[in-house]
Amino acid sequence: GKKNARKVKKAMIEAYHGTKIKFDVYISRINPHGAYVLERSY
Repeated sequence: GKKNARKVKKAMIEAYHGTKIKFDVYISRINPHGAYVLERSY
């Protein structure tokens, strides 16, 4: 139903943000300036 779809969408958004944060942290650890450039390029 609709309730389930909303739950899935919320989980997808949370998963996306979680990945994005991990990715940004990982990149910034290698090169702080690279994180900004990559973030802007997407």
